[in-house]
Amino acid sequence: MKKDRTFKDLSPSKRMYYFGVLLVLSLGYFFALLYTLESHGGKDGIKGLSPEDIKIAYRGNGKKSTLESALSEGGIMANNLLPMERDIILQWAKEGADKEKYAAHIEGVVKSRCLFCHDGSTNSVALSSYENITALMVRDTGTSEHSLMKVSHIHLFGLAFIFYIVNRIFIHVDMNEKRKSFLIALPFVVIIVDIISWWLTKFYLPLFAYVVYVSGAMMALCFGFQVLISTYQIVFKKAD
Repeated sequence: MKKDRTFKDLSPSKRMYYFGVLLVLSLGYFFALLYTLESHGGKDGIKGLSPEDIKIAYRGNGKKSTLESALSEGGIMANNLLPMERDIILQWAKEGADKEKYAAHIEGVVKSRCLFCHDGSTNSVALSSYENITALMVRDTGTSEHSLMKVSHIHLFGLAFIFYIVNRIFIHVDMNEKRKSFLIALPFVVIIVDIISWWLTKFYLPLFAYVVYVSGAMMALCFGFQVLISTYQIVFKKAD
């Protein structure tokens, strides 16, 4: 006798356990998508997330400085300041970043709005001095190699762990075994393609931004499909 083969074979307590795990993971994935939209979307000046936004995120826009890109409309830090404060800093940067004007008009804004996260103790981008800030006024080249290495290994470990949990639950779905095996393997392939495409977008060919865009969407669809099918069968598959 094969024990726990499908959801209809599981006890109510195990079903509830799986349901809770899927619910928490779904909320976490939802906020991860929101963060991606917030941090990468709008970089091309158009609301929403597009392959062009992804290209700019990894390669830079080639025109603005890192500081200007972060604070301009759609930039990663644009919503952390009031529009007036943002305009003052951008204008100061455009006029040559004078040190006396920094002390008179910019330093106070930086201390009140930026140092909570960027004092240099917990974030690699330190804004605790005039020299720190002017160092960000070079041409925007996108995500650094160091940051890309850090984010790559975090995503590889984290996503593998998430899909291990989701697939461990999804494996109980009552479905054709070949189809189920394909759906279990697919997200792991997509994760690898996605991470590799980050590097190819950054250092080889900007068109790989479209691969990042599509693979990210496929990953979300895999997650959503597995969670929805599993949840449906947890709730509605009754024991024979």
